[in-house]
Amino acid sequence: MQSNDTGYLALLDTHMPARWYMIRTEDILKAGEKTYTLFELRVQSDKRLSEICTQELYETVAKHKDTILKKGYSGLVQILKEKDDEILFGED
Repeated sequence: MQSNDTGYLALLDTHMPARWYMIRTEDILKAGEKTYTLFELRVQSDKRLSEICTQELYETVAKHKDTILKKGYSGLVQILKEKDDEILFGED
């Protein structure tokens, strides 16, 4: 990571309703090595980015729900991997 890059811990809370919590690694590293509760990580999350990621998850799942229902978890993983590739590499 470059000094001007921001890293994130991406935490998917699957308790309904499912939500992403995006926590800046810099904020976690400042506190030093320790164990965090889910509550602490939620409080530290970037609210705006977390909401954007959660909305994207819902839209992606809704768009591909038939594939997910047919293939189960492996179908969801495949779809999310393709979405990651599209975001990272500009692939369609």
